[in-house]
Amino acid sequence: LPTEDELRQICPGILETFECIRKKSLVCEGSTPEEAAQQRDDLELARAAQIFLNIEALAKDLCNEDTS
Repeated sequence: LPTEDELRQICPGILETFECIRKKSLVCEGSTPEEAAQQRDDLELARAAQIFLNIEALAKDLCNEDTS
């Protein structure tokens, strides 16, 4: 795992990238990742969105300074 100093350096860029992907999802797909994950007619999109949400949650947890 990265050290605290490494996380302080990389987290802003990582979190900004997730926000950028969220904005592109809304523009390109017309839905948020949460909405896409609930898709019943496009299971591939739903799975990809769920993977994105899981990785985003992991990154947010790793970057949260209050998380031990």
